[in-house]
Amino acid sequence: MLHAREFASATKLADGRVLVTGGISANQRIPVAEIFNPTTKTWSEAGALQTPRTGDVPVLLHSGKVMVIGGYDGKKALASTEIFDPATLTWSAGPPLHQARTSFAALTLKDGRVLVVAGYDGTNDLSETELYDPKANAWAVGPSLPAAISGESVWQLANGNVLVAGGQTSSKGVEVFIKSCELFHPGTNTWSSTGDLSQAYVSWALAALPNQRVLLDGEFVASNYSGGLLQKPHVEAYDPGTGSWGPIDQMLTIRLSFSLDTLGNGEVLAAGGLAKSSAFPLRTAELYNPATGHWSPTASMAHARQAAASTTLSDGTVLVAGGVGSNLSSITSAEIFVPSQG
Repeated sequence: MLHAREFASATKLADGRVLVTGGISANQRIPVAEIFNPTTKTWSEAGALQTPRTGDVPVLLHSGKVMVIGGYDGKKALASTEIFDPATLTWSAGPPLHQARTSFAALTLKDGRVLVVAGYDGTNDLSETELYDPKANAWAVGPSLPAAISGESVWQLANGNVLVAGGQTSSKGVEVFIKSCELFHPGTNTWSSTGDLSQAYVSWALAALPNQRVLLDGEFVASNYSGGLLQKPHVEAYDPGTGSWGPIDQMLTIRLSFSLDTLGNGEVLAAGGLAKSSAFPLRTAELYNPATGHWSPTASMAHARQAAASTTLSDGTVLVAGGVGSNLSSITSAEIFVPSQG
């Protein structure tokens, strides 16, 4: 990459290029965006956000443009949005949210609207949601979740419903991680409960599995979140047909802040991250094979990294870029995992 960054976001554009936005380096938010061209294997600058931010969520709109939503500017949670036009490599202001928020989740629905879920406003966790209508270029207040949460993940199921999993909520002034999950139904703009996770995770990632299932790979604590010590790893899968989670094979290596992406062949790649009780990132990677139900080692990355940006490319390979390297600083290196070479 042209700029060292960690905790950045990677968004695959409609033409197959990848837009990398946000992130930090040396405790500074990175305003400049950049694009990776998988055909030429080159990076180029793609303008700069008007407001450097972290904790934001970029989404690909049906128009092919990318909207960067909310986040944190170092002083406050943001309600502002910015829109990137890949045709002109320019940014423009988008319509503001009704409520400033960071540590939230968002995605583009199949009908073209954008759903923003819960988050943190700088003082409190939120239950409120919002819906962006690209035709009106405006946000509308959506139905609230049953409880205020932040740090949650969302996943769009094949039927268009949206699964909300994980996160944390405030209980008697203490942040606690939750097991409960919800489903958003875009056709009726309503929420319903679905099966709980088996554990309350403090760190996790989601990836797609065959048969419309969703894989969650995370770590949980055996009792209270005491001292920030992660006790046990766990992997489970959500079955939309039954609305329930079930355990699957555990990863070979306990990792935090790692990349998790589904390859074109249906396997799931876990790469890098932090080993338990270590400050130094990993080079190792492993693959989950849905056909066998097991994880196996695969080729290691050229550079150790955690907190990297990653996404599956159009040809089914996976791009992993930036992150924190073995020198414990932000890095510029990027690499591509090719399944046949793994």
